[in-house]
Amino acid sequence: MTGTLTVGNGGTGGTTYTAGGLLRGNGTAALTVASAADIVAAISTTAVANASAVPWTGVSSKPTTVSGYGITDAITTGNISTQSVASATTAGNVSGTVAIANGGTGSTSASAALTALGAYPASNPNVYTSNTGTVTSVSLSLPAQFTVSGSPVSTSGTLTAAWASQTANLVFASPNGASGVPTFRTLVASDIPALSYAPTAGSTSVTTLGTVTTGTWTASSIATTYTAAKVTDVQAGTGVSLSATTGSVTVNIGQAVGTGNNVQFNSLGVGTPASTVAGEIRAANNITAYYSDARLKEYISGLSDALAAVESLEGFRYRANLVAASFGFDRSKVEIGLRTQDAEKFAPELVTPAPFDIGQNPDGTEYSRSGQNYMTLDYERLVPYLVEAIKELSAKVKALEAK
Repeated sequence: MTGTLTVGNGGTGGTTYTAGGLLRGNGTAALTVASAADIVAAISTTAVANASAVPWTGVSSKPTTVSGYGITDAITTGNISTQSVASATTAGNVSGTVAIANGGTGSTSASAALTALGAYPASNPNVYTSNTGTVTSVSLSLPAQFTVSGSPVSTSGTLTAAWASQTANLVFASPNGASGVPTFRTLVASDIPALSYAPTAGSTSVTTLGTVTTGTWTASSIATTYTAAKVTDVQAGTGVSLSATTGSVTVNIGQAVGTGNNVQFNSLGVGTPASTVAGEIRAANNITAYYSDARLKEYISGLSDALAAVESLEGFRYRANLVAASFGFDRSKVEIGLRTQDAEKFAPELVTPAPFDIGQNPDGTEYSRSGQNYMTLDYERLVPYLVEAIKELSAKVKALEAK
């Protein structure tokens, strides 16, 4: 075949083309190499709807603006399926609003966009700073030194804090000898600084107080002078008489009660109340008297005929007779005892004047107040006779057993 094959016959209608050129036809004429303007015009009129069919990677010399593609009409709805639109920065290129479903906000203002996107609730579509509502729970937590009441508050109420009860004699202070959070703890000596006191000029109520140091009072005695003017009220107790109740007062009792004085009481209770019975001594424990140490005794003789002496005694029950009652003894009380006169016959050492009948002269000598020289028996000192009597009786028993 010679010549050029026409388009109608399946040819191109041409014989030469520029290398890399894109052929363009109108349906009847021979194919020609399309210019860039021809390609853009073709895309803008027929290919936009099918732009996804044009591989972006296959386009060389890519324009950097939308206008470079000949897209001048406003974008209203739908999607641009090409990979990137690099420069559509002016408001004139977009009209209307882009729906959220199409990647927009569906709004024309920032606050409306935030509301549309769910950032703000419908009850407060503008800003959170002006929002109102109800606090659902507020609580107060404090260190253990406090107690908190009313916490938590769910709707309304009052939170109250108060000092918690502490163990007695604790102080609220920082740690001993170090910095730290204060707590309730025991007071220690180092917490108290050295104190000193200097009396003011002319002061007479306190003298030479000195300095207080840790654990020790180093001052000399505190001297205070009490004058008659300082005594405003003195009350006399039982057995005490006063020269006055105010001013200069002299206190008097019936007898001297110093450790070197001879003191007399109606009755005496030691560790227990006194009985009020004249001459009775009550003690809540043992009464220890005199001595029995052999190193303090000079031996004179043994006790002979102790058994006979004991046999001469008669133990019996009795009550105070009328004469004894006249001296204050209780006639209704039954007693058990011995007769002093019986013991006096063999051991006068066991007999002493009856205390109720002892009087005392100013010079210290004693006398019988009744003039009858009533006596009493020292039962405790009768024990040695009982011991020796038992020994004599034991010897007789042994002698009889030996026969």
